[in-house]
Amino acid sequence: MSEILSQHTIDFECLQQVGELLRILVRVSEPFRTVPSSIPAVDPPVQQEFMQAILDKFKLLANCDDLRWKEALILARLLQFILNFKCTWSPGLQQLSAELLNIIFDLLLVSWQ
Repeated sequence: MSEILSQHTIDFECLQQVGELLRILVRVSEPFRTVPSSIPAVDPPVQQEFMQAILDKFKLLANCDDLRWKEALILARLLQFILNFKCTWSPGLQQLSAELLNIIFDLLLVSWQ
């Protein structure tokens, strides 16, 4: 997943691949959601790499002339997916989440203008 997200361009094919992988991941993790205590943990380096890839894509979207809502929605869903898992929040992960929060907030403000 991080490999797909690390591509420098956001195109329709990439979006389809990410959407398909997300559907599979949601199906696999669905049984764990019924019992919150059974949700598996994600290694902090894995979560940090994943969130860094999402942040990089949000930065690309922020630098586009027009906001692409489909891409932003997929990225938001990926972020929501990874945040559903248990993880130890390292200082690096906390910094990434603060950056993500700022860029998502900025994108929302720009979209309302």
